[in-house]
Amino acid sequence: MGGKPPTAVITDGDRSMHIAIQQVFPEAHHRLCAWHLIRNATTNVCNPRFTSLFRHCMLADFEVEEFEMHWQAMVEECGTSDHEWVKDLYTKKSSWATAYIRGSFFAGIRTTSRLVRVTIVECIEADDICVYITQKYRRPDRTWNVTQNSSQDTFHCTCLRMESFGLPCVHIIAVLVRLDITSLPNSLVLPRWSKIARMDLCRDRVCNPHIDPEATYRARIRALLQHCKQRFAKVACMREEDYKTYCQKVVHETNMLEIKNGLQCQATSTHSVPWEGGVKDPIGVRTKGTGRGNEPAGSRGIKRRRCSTCGVLGHRRTRCPNGPTPSRQCAQEPDIHPSTETFETASLNPFRNDTTF
Repeated sequence: MGGKPPTAVITDGDRSMHIAIQQVFPEAHHRLCAWHLIRNATTNVCNPRFTSLFRHCMLADFEVEEFEMHWQAMVEECGTSDHEWVKDLYTKKSSWATAYIRGSFFAGIRTTSRLVRVTIVECIEADDICVYITQKYRRPDRTWNVTQNSSQDTFHCTCLRMESFGLPCVHIIAVLVRLDITSLPNSLVLPRWSKIARMDLCRDRVCNPHIDPEATYRARIRALLQHCKQRFAKVACMREEDYKTYCQKVVHETNMLEIKNGLQCQATSTHSVPWEGGVKDPIGVRTKGTGRGNEPAGSRGIKRRRCSTCGVLGHRRTRCPNGPTPSRQCAQEPDIHPSTETFETASLNPFRNDTTF
């Protein structure tokens, strides 16, 4: 982690672990694991109905008043009002690690699906400040105030979900829909959720002498590639003239940086041909082999055959005038097929001394 302490530590609630976290990471928030809490509830209370209701109270997205109402109804139904473990669990409710710590993607899906249950009943305007009073569907007693500062382009809701989890609440999303805003303002997107979050990480690593230089170099590459892919390349390729201009600039600046860091000599870069765009013919190079492929056709002459019997050029041994005639050759040879003789001989005496295995 580069010497950076964690902001939160999730454990099963072990006492020794709790003391060690306070000593080693005094600024970290110690959270209790939701899975271990449910398992401990099953072990200590031994009531499946209590376990189901407790899971709903712990993982559901409730306001403070709603949570208190559900908790009171749970302990009364299950008869655990005087249970010591349940009392201790209630006092530690601020340290529960809820489902929002597990991932922002699913939390965003839930927020979008609940958008239809929120309506805006009133709007109060004053200078640059505008207060929207939101209400839950068919629940007039549940209202939240969303404050918009148009000069600073900020939004604030009384539910404090943005301040607690770093994600905009459904009330703010409803106001954005009302204002016909198609993208989230920068004030509602924390740097850690963006794809350029590594840029700030690289800047912090440069100031820390204990960071591995190789790790810092790789982090810079990833951050720069993300920035080029998401923003620079998108706008630089919209027009042909911008594309050519910035391609030449990128090539020129790359050459200068290579010279600056000793990766390229000065003579090579100064005599390099500037890129003019388009596809050109490849550079002709000599291929491997004897080199006869580059000679013009007809320059090597006609290859003449040499007879293997008399050694004279111009004919083969089958057409040699000094060789035996076909009739004379047939008269001298016995009228026995060589393949038949071989087969019969091998079949009569399969274990000959000259047989090779």
